[in-house]
Formats: sequence, structure tokens, C-alpha cells
Amino acid sequence: MKSFRHKADARRGAYLRLVNSVESQLREAYAQRHAEGKVTQASLARDLGVSRSVVHRRLMGGANLTLKSIADLLWALGQDADVTIFPADRDGSNRPSALVSAQTRPGAASVRVVNETGGAWADTTPEVKAHSVQGLSL
Repeated sequence: MKSFRHKADARRGAYLRLVNSVESQLREAYAQRHAEGKVTQASLARDLGVSRSVVHRRLMGGANLTLKSIADLLWALGQDADVTIFPADRDGSNRPSALVSAQTRPGAASVRVVNETGGAWADTTPEVKAHSVQGLSL
């Protein structure tokens, strides 16, 4: 039974890392565009044809996001995303650690993920800020 629990815990961990990464990057993109005075939750709701409370739940993690709802939010924010899929480590984690550099430019968000040896998993434009993270980056 311990083997099953370990597999279930690793599976749940992969899910939580992915969800956390996507949600935090959506919140960062919203915060930046909001600080620039370009969007509000109400304006996103109008653009998407939903209520402001739906936008709030999606941004704050109170909704189970689908690929369509993620794409809709990115579109409404004037952003784009890259997804990198890579082999998981044997212990079930997705990546031991990586440097993620994100830059937001008009109309797109770009992400550069660099492994511990300096090799890039995903290419983009020059970095603005770097964070040490674990898990899949969107």
C-alpha cells in the first residue's frame, strides 16, 4: 500500500505544482497590467462575457481552470504563454530546480527556463527578473 500512496502523492504533487505555476503567473500578469492602468477585473469580465466574480475566482484560484479559460484570460490580458513538457524525475517531481526569468512585453508574456547547468529548456527575450522555482512553468 505504501507504493500506491507514494505514486498518488507524486501525482498530486505534479498537479499542484502545475496549478500553482499557472495561477501565480496569471495573477502576476494581471497585477502588472492593472498597475499599468490597462485592465480591471470588470474590464476583463466585459471582454470575456462573464461576471466580475468569475474573473475574480479564476485569478484567485477559486475555480478549476481549463485550457480554454486560461487562454481566454491570457487573451483578455494581452498576454501569451509557452508550455514546456519534460521528463519527470524518478521521485515524481518535475524538475529539481530551475531559474525562471519572465518578461512581459506588449501583447505577450515570455518565459525562459534555465536548468542547473545553464542550458535553456525554453528560449525567449532577455530576462527582467528571475525566481528559483520547482515544477512546470507556463
